[in-house]
Amino acid sequence: MTTSATMRRLCFGWHASEARFGFPSTSFGAGGLPRSNDADLRSLADLFDRTGNRGYLVIGEAAMRLFDCDRDASGSIDLPRLLNAEDPERLAALLNHRFDALLLPMAYEITPSHSYDRLARLLASLTIPVVTLGLGIDCDEDLPIDRFHPSVTTLLGLLDRHALVFGVRAETTRRWLAANGFHNAVALGCPSLHLYPSAFLALRSRRVPPADGRIATGGYLLRNEERSRWLCALFEGVDATYILQDELFGAGLLDEDTVIIDDATGSVDPALIAPIIRRSIGRTPPFRRYAYFHSLDAWRLCCAGHDLYVGDRFHGAIVALQVGRPALLFTKDVRARELSQFYGIPTADLEQAAAGGLRDLVAAQLTPTAMERFIDVWSARHGAFLKALGDAGLRFTAASERLLRRSRPFVASDVA
Repeated sequence: MTTSATMRRLCFGWHASEARFGFPSTSFGAGGLPRSNDADLRSLADLFDRTGNRGYLVIGEAAMRLFDCDRDASGSIDLPRLLNAEDPERLAALLNHRFDALLLPMAYEITPSHSYDRLARLLASLTIPVVTLGLGIDCDEDLPIDRFHPSVTTLLGLLDRHALVFGVRAETTRRWLAANGFHNAVALGCPSLHLYPSAFLALRSRRVPPADGRIATGGYLLRNEERSRWLCALFEGVDATYILQDELFGAGLLDEDTVIIDDATGSVDPALIAPIIRRSIGRTPPFRRYAYFHSLDAWRLCCAGHDLYVGDRFHGAIVALQVGRPALLFTKDVRARELSQFYGIPTADLEQAAAGGLRDLVAAQLTPTAMERFIDVWSARHGAFLKALGDAGLRFTAASERLLRRSRPFVASDVA
């Protein structure tokens, strides 16, 4: 077993965290190619399939950039894709030989609809330490484990017994695991909230601008008609940019050869997307600009050009927070609710917000007191995140280590 003192060659493996194409040989140092400059729907859909939910880009990138490791000897793999093509035991032998630890930045894999037979076989054959980050439930909190595929129980048992750190999303997931017999999970949050600590801390002294500034948002246009109507009602008369995630890929919305984005900027022509939304929800969308990003740096730069994020997508809010922009989140599901509560991110009910208007919403929810509380909770969570993983032998970059010395211990009153 690798000791923590030599944990320098890290393998980050789960979904791909950027839209790159893999090179089939590892016999010499050839990296995978970036995407082409094609910007039609067919090309965008192929790239989306490689990374899946946009949240995986945010989670995976954060995990790979947080840790101090030997970057020439470390790497990332698309483990689900590899496990479909490789024998799990053979792949485990390669990982044991090349790396000192396997880190799995995950999201909502505890779900009744998934099977993990091959992943469980791989983990059972590993001799290097395994660390999970952000693993969470994607189901009702009361759903019994006998409703899941048996491989889920096998996987969770392996992690509970053998993971160096069994890091899960937050308290809802930890409680569900404990109720089903898995007692070693630690609620550590999501890596994406720990990448740019100085930006989060800057929110303490930043005055929240009024809602008549430029607002970034995101939601479920073309996917959830009711929530789409509420979001559109909320943003009537507001200078808003809607950042698309997976809405473009609904069946039959556009021809495959339709050019969707300006690949250099990520901008989407409103004249292209607005009529599709209008047909879907029966009203003209109010957003002045639309964007879709492959690059997180471009996504962050877009958010930096806005005053606030107010929206319905959790990792859309996190990208804004990473550049020091206040965020208000509508929590649609257990994932968003759990993490928002864990970090104290200001939240609201979308239907009620639509009835009351954006200006009143921002004035009521993004108060100085609310922002101060958020930073207090976040700072405590950040310190606990660094400590738990540091105690396990993982090292952090200097940017994160400096903040560890400034983070006070977490106390229960922080989230009371």
